[in-house]
Amino acid sequence: MIKINFYGVRGSIPQSGTEYIQFGGATSSITIRTPMNTLLFLDAGTGIITAQQELNTIAEDVYLFISHTHADHIQGLGMTKLPWLSSLENYKDKNVHLVGPKGIGNHLQKYYDGDVIWPVSFLPQEGPYMFGFDKEKITEYEEDNQEIQIDRVTTVRLLKGIHPVSSGVILYKFIFTFKDRKYSIIYATDNEFDYIGKKIINPNKEEWINRYIEFIYKSDILIADAQYSNDDYTNYSGFGHSYHNQIIDIACQAKIKHLYITHHHNYDDRQLKEFEDRAITYSKTKNSNLEVSFAKIGLEKILQI
Repeated sequence: MIKINFYGVRGSIPQSGTEYIQFGGATSSITIRTPMNTLLFLDAGTGIITAQQELNTIAEDVYLFISHTHADHIQGLGMTKLPWLSSLENYKDKNVHLVGPKGIGNHLQKYYDGDVIWPVSFLPQEGPYMFGFDKEKITEYEEDNQEIQIDRVTTVRLLKGIHPVSSGVILYKFIFTFKDRKYSIIYATDNEFDYIGKKIINPNKEEWINRYIEFIYKSDILIADAQYSNDDYTNYSGFGHSYHNQIIDIACQAKIKHLYITHHHNYDDRQLKEFEDRAITYSKTKNSNLEVSFAKIGLEKILQI
């Protein structure tokens, strides 16, 4: 089986309070356990502090996929066991395989600097540093549709999305080939179609949508950023995110089976439930078999293979 767990589904900044319990307030962190018992961490927002409990079920190998290095996607890493994996009893001499944008190691070092922002350095230096990562085996984005073999049945394909960060945002397609059947899960956070940052209209919007659809086409699960409601998007256009109806339209065109909308804005539970109900109603008008859910902390999805 393939097991997906949602531990952080917020965008930009964590939220706390009783009005955020149902959907959760932690930022981006999702795990996938492959049929070969490889444990994949998707991003390292504050949700990864809880997600690290997945290490208690001993994995054959451990990967961390970083979409980009804005704080809400990396700020939880320093409070987990991942940077010290090789010192754990059940993971002796094993390191975390890191995958991310071009220059991912240096970009993480800017946050985990061992000085002003964080007391522990990502890269080796005098004083404590994160020795649980094999710095010689970091895999960086090189080109679209680059493929990486994860284990005997799992590969991941990379695509560069549109987000206002110098190294770009990386979208991931996890492909599982098992018993002559392929399953695919897309993790596509922090991506925008209409603008290319700083209120610059994307002149190649339709071309980008078509490339995105080709990348995600007929996937079993699409976990996608749609941070804003349809009405609020105009206030935040150019910030590098999508909106609810837009991603539903694209998922329908791509013949996705199940869409999980994630990276929620600072809406409370009441607002998100209302938006989710509207999204489900809207999807039913599209003459599609698409199933729509809003991601929430504590959600577990099993794909039986």
